Amino acid sequence: MHHSILLDKLDHYGISGVSNTWFRSYLTDRQQFVSIGGEDSDLTITEHGVPQGSVLGPLLFLIYINDLHQCIHNSTSFHFADDTNLLYIPPNKIRNANIVRRLNLDLKSLNNWLMANKISLNSSKTELIVFRKKNVPMPNLKIKLNGVKLIPKHEIKYLGLTIDEHLTFKSHINIMNSKLKRANNLLALSRHYLPSNLLKQIYYSQFHSHLTYGCQVWGQKPAAIKPNDNPSKKGRPLDVLFP
Repeated sequence: MHHSILLDKLDHYGISGVSNTWFRSYLTDRQQFVSIGGEDSDLTITEHGVPQGSVLGPLLFLIYINDLHQCIHNSTSFHFADDTNLLYIPPNKIRNANIVRRLNLDLKSLNNWLMANKISLNSSKTELIVFRKKNVPMPNLKIKLNGVKLIPKHEIKYLGLTIDEHLTFKSHINIMNSKLKRANNLLALSRHYLPSNLLKQIYYSQFHSHLTYGCQVWGQKPAAIKPNDNPSKKGRPLDVLFP
């Protein structure tokens, strides 16, 4: 976060006058250095970011990226802390060429917004997944972000869930199975040495937490999980997600 841009955005949202001056004082003239093997670098003025671990840090970051969605015209942007993704749902009977054009326009606008707000993006770590039915072939999508071609993946990990292109969640369930087996072994060993109240704590922290996380999504029957929002509409073959 560039300090001058952040202060301008605070002013835009009504935090002006003395309040804006307070934030300017809070951010200005902070210094940092690097220490390696007992050797310290020279002090440099910090013009980007906020103090790590500060209470205001997450709030200021959310204010900083609050207008990102305005540069996206075809997709819908979603944010979870500093994790951002774009979801594009094609309209009925649209050609793949038009899908590619609209997605590339959104990604170009996104890249321009990031540059204008002095935020760096690692294009090589950006992932693309195309949600579709099993009988729908993978479309030929030439999608680029900042000159880097995005290759569709069969599955991605997003907010702790492993999501596959057909939304079967088989990989996620297999991963969760392994975690639950380890937790079950831990409980089986611990029951000989720990009272029931401590066993309950282990169960809820090591077993129940994995079992219930995201179960509203992966816990459905595979037949009930549809790539499209409205199963009655058969003209929308795919949804696209960029986490």
